Amino acid sequence: LRGPDHDKADVQSVLIAMIAHDVHTPRSDADNMSTTSASTPTSNSASTTPTTNAAVHNHINGGHWGGMEVNIETQLQNVLKMMDGNDHFLCNASSTYLLMYLVSDIVELLPYFNRLSLRSQRLLLQCIVNATQKNRGVAHYIIRSNSCLYLLHLLLYQISDAQQIQHSSEMDAIIHTLTIAINSIRDFPDLVLRKIMFYKYLNILRFFHKLRALFDRMVHRCTSTIPLHKNYHFFVRIVPFIQSVTSFNECGGDQYKQIQSQAEYSVIFDVIKETNFYGLQSLISALVLNENENNKYYSWKKKKAVLNLRIVFYSFQSINNIARINLAAFQHIINEMKIELYHVLSYLLSYLTLHIQQSPPLMSTAPSASELADLINNEHYINRVLLNQVLLFISYCCLSNCPFQQCLRYGDAKNNLIHKLCQLPFDYFIKEQSKKILFPTMIACTYQNEENLKVMNTVLNKKHLIRFITKQCHAKHKQSQTQTAQSQMNVRSSKDADNNHNIAYELEQRFPVNLWRSALHFYKQY
Repeated sequence: LRGPDHDKADVQSVLIAMIAHDVHTPRSDADNMSTTSASTPTSNSASTTPTTNAAVHNHINGGHWGGMEVNIETQLQNVLKMMDGNDHFLCNASSTYLLMYLVSDIVELLPYFNRLSLRSQRLLLQCIVNATQKNRGVAHYIIRSNSCLYLLHLLLYQISDAQQIQHSSEMDAIIHTLTIAINSIRDFPDLVLRKIMFYKYLNILRFFHKLRALFDRMVHRCTSTIPLHKNYHFFVRIVPFIQSVTSFNECGGDQYKQIQSQAEYSVIFDVIKETNFYGLQSLISALVLNENENNKYYSWKKKKAVLNLRIVFYSFQSINNIARINLAAFQHIINEMKIELYHVLSYLLSYLTLHIQQSPPLMSTAPSASELADLINNEHYINRVLLNQVLLFISYCCLSNCPFQQCLRYGDAKNNLIHKLCQLPFDYFIKEQSKKILFPTMIACTYQNEENLKVMNTVLNKKHLIRFITKQCHAKHKQSQTQTAQSQMNVRSSKDADNNHNIAYELEQRFPVNLWRSALHFYKQY
């Protein structure tokens, strides 16, 4: 494994021998280990799975677990050392087959997870995490195979034990592995159906009900003995998992249609309604409002921890994913909680506007690899992307939804949500990229609502929206005339590859094209 002269068969025999034979099969002495390793077949490795699983079962039930566990810990440690020293080799596609067999054999130990020592548990999961992180093919294998189900059931067990939540590296490893595996599907459209089935399976297992109950225990002070900030590390792992599960293509295309065409589609939104967006709504309220009870009026002037903002950001991402699945069902749920959402949005718009203006902007040059890794912990960056998600959320709530549009006028004339939207940082009104984020939200908030338009027009002239829509109409018409279907596909791919541009922010994704001319007529008339 360490030298360039070792071929794939030799490498495979080493690791498969370690896991499939040295771990699974009882041994009497060291000679037995060397004999097993030498005789490990490389071409028929798949056929060893039933026999090794039976060997584990018989060996454990036979009372020989103690000696076997010592060997498991040693061999897993050896495997980790070899993996850590060979990143380039393991990232190579030629090692995918090897790592898939390695993960498959390790996963067979998960039913006996609770009988392992704490160190063995962590080593076992770290082997899976390393293989998933370092090889995309392994990430695909996790979600294709039953490995994701083994990991999911183990995660459910961990979540059910409240004592395991805080500072649980085992739970972190499981969540991180599943998140990587699910995110890997975005490169393979043919695996979308597999992801949809996984999503439904989570609902059948009542995973989101249990998660919502856990969130409620954590955020309500009367029932929680642990301060909320002590659970930040858990939140920053589990919420991105929810985001990855609910995220399909962000341009509202065939992937969403696949969900809506399934017979069990209603089950997904029944669970979303029963759990108030999987408990994310109560989590956002706790992170934004409840931590500032001592000084609510000026609390938005005080800086929040970046980790807090990251959790809120991932939560809004997840809820926006749900909105893109079915906007009508989303708005029906949202209208029942608009009062609490009004307070959350009012706070966030005030807080983010102030702190974006006060914090130094990001560098204009392209960041290095190390700077890119630290970007998620940059206060200005998090404030920016969170504000963008909040604007996206408001547009989904307001589009052709009069009940929610009305709540934008709650409060006095200079403290309602429409006024705060018109007081965002200046670049949202002058930079084209930023205008593409704000102006579709303003259109969704004011279209077919004369009262909202009058309030907005006292601060922001409606001519800005007229020019914006007109420019978008011309660009759309020119694009349809000059670009072929293939060139459109290339443009879309390049946008998706750009981290600073998300196609979900485009006007056509947030405000139907067939309403553009009607909107122009509305704004010119009033």
